[in-house]
Amino acid sequence: MMKLSHPLAWGASFWKRLLPAGISVRREQIREFSWLAGGQALTILLSLISIKLVATIGAAEYAKYVLALSVGGMLNLAMYGPMEQGYIRMLFYYGDKPAARETYFSSLRQVLFWCLGALLVVAGVGIALGRLVFAVDVPFAIAAAGMIIVAATAIPVTGMLGALRLRREVSIIATGERILFIGFLFSVRWMSPLNATLVLACTALSTGLSFIVRLAFFNKQARPREGASVSLTGPERNELRKEIYSRVVDYARPFLLWGGISWVQSNGERWVIEGVMTNADVGRYGLAANLVNNSAVLVVGVLGQFLGPIIFRQFSSSSDAEQRKGKEIIRLNTLLTLAVFGSAGIILALMGDSIIHFVSNRDFTMNGHILLLLTFGLGAYYVGQAMSTMGMARNQPGIYLRPKTISAGISIVLYYSGCVLWGLTGLVAGLLVANLIYVFLIWRANRRLEEEFEVHAESIR
Repeated sequence: MMKLSHPLAWGASFWKRLLPAGISVRREQIREFSWLAGGQALTILLSLISIKLVATIGAAEYAKYVLALSVGGMLNLAMYGPMEQGYIRMLFYYGDKPAARETYFSSLRQVLFWCLGALLVVAGVGIALGRLVFAVDVPFAIAAAGMIIVAATAIPVTGMLGALRLRREVSIIATGERILFIGFLFSVRWMSPLNATLVLACTALSTGLSFIVRLAFFNKQARPREGASVSLTGPERNELRKEIYSRVVDYARPFLLWGGISWVQSNGERWVIEGVMTNADVGRYGLAANLVNNSAVLVVGVLGQFLGPIIFRQFSSSSDAEQRKGKEIIRLNTLLTLAVFGSAGIILALMGDSIIHFVSNRDFTMNGHILLLLTFGLGAYYVGQAMSTMGMARNQPGIYLRPKTISAGISIVLYYSGCVLWGLTGLVAGLLVANLIYVFLIWRANRRLEEEFEVHAESIR
C-alpha cells in the first residue's frame, strides 16, 4: 500500500470510516479536500476581518451593502448559476473529446461575453433612468452594478475550475481575492471614511482582478491537449456549438425556472425587513446572516464539493449496489450538514453577541435566540439542498420545481406576517418553519422519484 504523509493518511482514514464500505478515496482526492478545507478555513478568518472593516460603515449603510448583494444573488440564481450547472454537467460529455474540447470551452466564453454586453447596456440604461425618474445615488448605483456584474460573470468560470479539479488554484485565488479586498478597504479607509459605495467598489475591484486570474487558468485548460488532433471545419464547429448550447439549456432549464423562486426563499427576508422595519434592522440582520454564510455555509460547501463527484460517480454506474452506496453518501452529506448548522446555531446562541461585538460594534447587537433561529432556519434550507442531490444524480432536477415554488410562496407569507407581528424574532421563526416545510417537500419528491425508479427496475427484470 502506498505510504501517505501523516495528514493525508489521517484524512483517508477519516473518510474511510464515514463512507460506505467499498468506496475508495484516492490520494489525489484527499489532497484536493485538504486544499479545499485549508483554503476555506483561511477564507473564514479573512472574512471575519473583512466583516469587521465593513461594519465600520454602520448598520444603516451596511443595509445598502446587504441589499446590493441580494440583487446579485438574484442574477446568480436565475442566470449564471444555471449556466454554471449546465456547463459543468456537459464537461463530462465534451471535455475528453479532443475535437470538441476547444469548441466547448470557447462556447462558454462566448456566452459570458454576450451576457456581459447585455448587462452593461441594461445597467447603463437603468442607472440613467433611475437618475432622471427616482433621483438615485449614481455613484452607489455604478458601484453596485459593477460588483453585481463582475461577481456574477465569475461564477461559471469558478465552477468550471472546480469541476476540472483545480482545487489548489481555486483556493489560492479565493484567498488572494479576500486579501485584496481587505487591502483595498484599508487603503480607502486611510484616505476617506468608508461607506456602502466604497465597500461595493472595493468588492468589484478585488473580484474583477481575481476573475482575470481565473479566466487565465480557464483559457489554459481550453487549449487542445498535447497530441490531440483537432480537425473540425468551420461549419462542423458551428454545428457543434449549437449542439452544446442546446444540451446546456436542456439540462439547465429547471434551474432557470426555479432560480427566481429560490431567490425569494433565500433572500426575500432582507427586503421584507427593509419594507417593514428600518435600514438599521436590515444591516443587523445582514451581518448576522453573513456570519453564518462565512462559517457554516462555507464548511457545508467544502463537504458538497468533495462528496458531490463521488455521488455522481456512484449513480453513473448501472449497478444497484453502487447506486445504493450513492444514496448512503447523500444521507451522510445531509447528516453532516445538519450537524454543522446545529453546532453553529448553539455556538451563536451562547456566544453570538460577543462574536458580533468582536467583528463589528454595538449597532449590530442581536439576541441569542434570534441567532439560533436564524442559523437553524438557514441550516434547514441547506439540508434540503443536500437532499436534492438525489434528483441531480438521477438527472431529474425538474422534480424540485414544485417543492421550491410552494416553499417560496409560504416563506414570503411567513416572513411578512412574522416580521409585522414580532419583528426579527417573528421573521427568523418564519424562516425556520418555511425551510422545514421545504425539507419535507424535498423528502417527499425524493421518495416518489425512488418509487418510480424501483417500478422501472422491476419492469425490465
